[in-house]
Amino acid sequence: TIDSPAPPPLEPGEIAGPSARGGSLRRFVYLTATIAVTEFKLRFYGSVLGYFWQLFRPLLLFATLYVVFSHVVKVGDAVDYYPAVLLMNIVLFSYFGEGSAAVTSVVDREQLVRKIQVPRLAIPLAVTLTATFNAALNFLVVLIFAIGTGVTPHWGWLEAPFIFFAITLYAAGWAML
Repeated sequence: TIDSPAPPPLEPGEIAGPSARGGSLRRFVYLTATIAVTEFKLRFYGSVLGYFWQLFRPLLLFATLYVVFSHVVKVGDAVDYYPAVLLMNIVLFSYFGEGSAAVTSVVDREQLVRKIQVPRLAIPLAVTLTATFNAALNFLVVLIFAIGTGVTPHWGWLEAPFIFFAITLYAAGWAML
């Protein structure tokens, strides 16, 4: 089974301390997913623009960098499909920044940690998973933008999930550090 053995019973008067992963792998995965989905929903709850504001941030940065690097510095002409490459790299960089910002997540969620006996690693992983949800939606926009600007799909695009997975592992590792 995927459940680990139960911890030994406590002696009278002994208090169980916090743990990094908790007792059961199933509980750990469930808590991580629940915290991530809840944070994703709450991030946009009550907002007029909702998810679109999360999408506008990379697009505004894209517009600024595109104007600077293609019209002022004139560097963008040397790269094929420069607008699509720039937007994709902005989304990847934003994803890594958001995912690795989970370094302080346990301290930021002090109230949750004090009230509930929750595995400590579930919180940074949940923040990284929330960033992954956001990045997946942003990648759909990048894909539509790339096809709209004339980029034709090719076999090299099959490497994208592996690159995304590597960035996810790196961000999660950095967050759990």
